[in-house]
Amino acid sequence: MGTPITLRSYLEAPGVLGAMELEDALSRFQVRELRKKAFLQHAGEVCSGTAFVEQGCLRAYTMSVELRENILRFATEGWWASDLDSFYSGEASDQYLQAVEDTRIQWIGREDFLRLLERHPHWKEVHVTKVREAYRFMIERMNRLRQMSAEERYRRLLEERPDLVLRIPLQQLASYLDLEPQSLSRIRARVARAR
Repeated sequence: MGTPITLRSYLEAPGVLGAMELEDALSRFQVRELRKKAFLQHAGEVCSGTAFVEQGCLRAYTMSVELRENILRFATEGWWASDLDSFYSGEASDQYLQAVEDTRIQWIGREDFLRLLERHPHWKEVHVTKVREAYRFMIERMNRLRQMSAEERYRRLLEERPDLVLRIPLQQLASYLDLEPQSLSRIRARVARAR
């Protein structure tokens, strides 16, 4: 498990929210504890809120027709987890959100979240910034999957998110990197020997 990050410290850091906005926002979140392997959302459900990870790790994934997991992202301390498409459209999600390890989140329901966006322009600013970052991250990830070799993808993950390599089971890391577990195992061994 990584170092805990409270929602309060996360929201205070940018200095965008005023004291009243901050307290109003924090009052709408609820702490939830998820045991390892517990689901926050199943495919087929409408995304009813969003989660801020204070400690632990969530994974978002879809299932292929062949029942193969396709891991889209990991949310660790200081990350948000939600299916924004389902959240805004009100349509059923194709994603599962599951705890990879025991996880503590701050959860806010859709209606409360939308109310914050209406009432507080600075909250909207924070949200738009995070959505842009998530979009940029997703595009970069898609480009890496298409343009980089398997070893390059693994090395980039080691540089940018070394915590994942230590925390995430091999099978899940392989899915995230779009590799077979045996291939990732060979790459890990090769990279370790080269260090």
